[in-house]
Amino acid sequence: MSQKELKKVKLRNVFQRKAWKMGPKISLDSATCMNKSFEVIEAKHLFEVGPEQIEILVHPEYLCHSLVEFVDGSLLAEIGVPDMRRYIQYALFYPERKATKVSSYLDLINKKISFEKPPYKKFPCLNFGFEALKIGGTMPAAMLGADEATVKAFAEGKVSFMDIPKIIKKTMVAHKPIKNPNLSQIIKATEWGERKAYDLCCHYRGR
Repeated sequence: MSQKELKKVKLRNVFQRKAWKMGPKISLDSATCMNKSFEVIEAKHLFEVGPEQIEILVHPEYLCHSLVEFVDGSLLAEIGVPDMRRYIQYALFYPERKATKVSSYLDLINKKISFEKPPYKKFPCLNFGFEALKIGGTMPAAMLGADEATVKAFAEGKVSFMDIPKIIKKTMVAHKPIKNPNLSQIIKATEWGERKAYDLCCHYRGR
């Protein structure tokens, strides 16, 4: 969609996905690309790598779900049908892999795998994970809370689709991060981000 078309996106449009069926919240995060910012933060903590080692790629075919580069230059790809139930099952039974009734056969004949640069200007939410990690402390928690609130506000018709990244950004700018926070401070930062963003949503008029 063009920027003009994105401004007119409604909740029903968000659910018209080509492949994934993920429920309202995650579908919205996917549509704004905010889910990629969360995955950037997850990758940092799960694999103990710096933000500068993490890269986002656009993959239109929905076949490759992650690529990990090793020190020798090799790339390990995880390829499969686009169905989150497969990954949930693997998480539940890890490290074992169990047989599944979920559609798992992937016919690779006549399939292509391509990658593109992410449209950062078109989808500002793609940058927020990197920004939150750079600032550190409670900033990722405040960002999470802001996303929760703006997604809710969009679903309620209080803000437009393109207002979502603007309000999350305003909330992040307003947040005063605490360095090396404990669990209680992280939870409070999330709650603060949610309250702050929702208040902005209730008074927002495309500013």
